[in-house]
Amino acid sequence: MLRPRISLRTKVLLASCVLLVIPYVGYRYVQETENFLRDGLEASVLGAARALAGALHGRVDLLEEYAAGDGADEIFVHPLDQPMQMDGYFTDWRDYRDRLEALAHGQSVDGFSARHLVGSHGDYLYALVEVSDPEPRYRKPAFPPVRSGDQIDLRMGSPAGPARRYRLAPIAPGWVPVHAVDSVGPDAPLGRREPRIWAQWQPVPGGYAVELRIPRALAGQRMAIDVSDVDPERPELTLRLSTAAGPPEAPPGRLVFSSPAIDGVIRNLGRTPGRRVRVVDTRGRVLAGGGELLRDTPAKPVNPVIALLLPPPSADLFEEPKNPNLLEGPEVAAALDGIAATRWQSTANPGIYVVSAAHPVWIGDKVTGAVVIEETSASIQTVRRQALADLFDITLVVFTGAGLLLFLFANRISFRLRRLRDDAERAIDEHGRVVG
Repeated sequence: MLRPRISLRTKVLLASCVLLVIPYVGYRYVQETENFLRDGLEASVLGAARALAGALHGRVDLLEEYAAGDGADEIFVHPLDQPMQMDGYFTDWRDYRDRLEALAHGQSVDGFSARHLVGSHGDYLYALVEVSDPEPRYRKPAFPPVRSGDQIDLRMGSPAGPARRYRLAPIAPGWVPVHAVDSVGPDAPLGRREPRIWAQWQPVPGGYAVELRIPRALAGQRMAIDVSDVDPERPELTLRLSTAAGPPEAPPGRLVFSSPAIDGVIRNLGRTPGRRVRVVDTRGRVLAGGGELLRDTPAKPVNPVIALLLPPPSADLFEEPKNPNLLEGPEVAAALDGIAATRWQSTANPGIYVVSAAHPVWIGDKVTGAVVIEETSASIQTVRRQALADLFDITLVVFTGAGLLLFLFANRISFRLRRLRDDAERAIDEHGRVVG
């Protein structure tokens, strides 16, 4: 059996394949370095959360009010970026609609439900109430009693005194006057009009929506929103949904605002670019926070091949949570149980992750909140991308130089062997005699 003949140049080129070990070892080294940097990033973020939580430990003046009560009747007031326009078009609420919460107490049936959102800007509270009602009804002013159309009641006040009651009972869509109500019940007569509260009532597909503007001084510290679906022909079937448990005469729940004092503590400790810091209460509501995940790190120019295979991180990778004023997740739940925890989350880019570290905040032996800090691995990926680009460039230069030298060496040996063969053939004639 004849063995296949392999030229010397081919053998030398095959032997040069051992150089492939160089990029493999370099790539493994880059991977190990990336894992080391990720562990360091996780430890750094957790350490920052521990430091900020340490500054809040025992601060009764900052967190105790948020630890009171069970939160069932409370209304969280979201900070708004701008005042809402009371025009009935609801376009200003577009960026906040994913924060609507259901009115969880009362008589809910198929087809009838309600959601609410309360925000603050300046000296006013703004509220949006969306009601799903297959057959909304308007009040007929000429035919008492009042219970002839759907109603929305507001209960507001301070913990010390009785709640003030106001009612929206529209006779048509558009601007709705708000009247004080002195007694409890859907048949209570409407009292004086309250001009400080503005309301717009508009029909929407499947129901109606109402937006309100209320002075913070008038609202006080407590508020409840009651929505009543009235059937004039069968008053006993009136349905009611509320933000507060209990009957209409029960006290309303607290208004929970974000804390500027805690935000001041965060600012005093400083914020690292590329980190998002938030402080939550025992129910995961964001009391203060700041920072963002994006960091301005211009990418260095790299080899076009690497730029194609490993594009730089994009600003679109980091999606904002659906409800930025409410944090959920296993690390937050663990921190609220008294255990510091971290979590890695993927992004739109498979190579970039977000590490989240949560640390509990204590008052005495009771957890009153948690500090949550997030940071992305984009900086690590930038280092990794640059290292791979350098490795690729070095490997390309080494392979090109080594291949050229081996090719020249093989050609030189082949040339000398051919010359030796030719000299040997010329030294012996066809009869086997040495002639040279």
